[in-house]
Amino acid sequence: MKRSDYIFQNIAILFIFAISASIAGCGGSGSRHEVSSDSAQITPSYHADNDIAMILRSIADVIRVGEPLDTTWYNFEGILTDGQGHPLYTDLRGFPGEWDVDVLSPTSAVVRNLYLGDLLPEDLSSYITVAMELTETDIVADTLCHDEDDTHICIYDFDGGYIRIETRKGVAPNGIEGPLMRITASRELPGLI
Repeated sequence: MKRSDYIFQNIAILFIFAISASIAGCGGSGSRHEVSSDSAQITPSYHADNDIAMILRSIADVIRVGEPLDTTWYNFEGILTDGQGHPLYTDLRGFPGEWDVDVLSPTSAVVRNLYLGDLLPEDLSSYITVAMELTETDIVADTLCHDEDDTHICIYDFDGGYIRIETRKGVAPNGIEGPLMRITASRELPGLI
């Protein structure tokens, strides 16, 4: 198969997936599961080494030992992955979902997804907490804010700092809803709002 045929075939598959995702997004939570299954079939060919848990563990280690976070080492915009090198989600266009890692101060950094997609917040939270060896006994706060975005915030103490995992509902211009996550690591205890 010629390279141009291969590229055209992949573009056609992504286009079909994007249309399927748009149609499935109107069908409720059952359809969302189908979109997730479809994206799992498309994304395995993509591989990257930017594991979100490794990045957060590295940030936590720097905070724990009292060194300042360096923007040169940590600021990043691109694809973050799970432990197998697979993207954490597929965006509404059918591409691997992008993330932003941003050092806010010498003692805090935030990791957040940039676009809506088929991200599974509970699975990602579980992956992060297991990788960082955090348990329910490390939870400092766990609350659901009944605001228009149904924001859920869980804060963990990692012995030297805190991880704040915030999930809220986002809405695309076409009305499709999806989760937006903001994971903050900091030396000081972050507020709930």
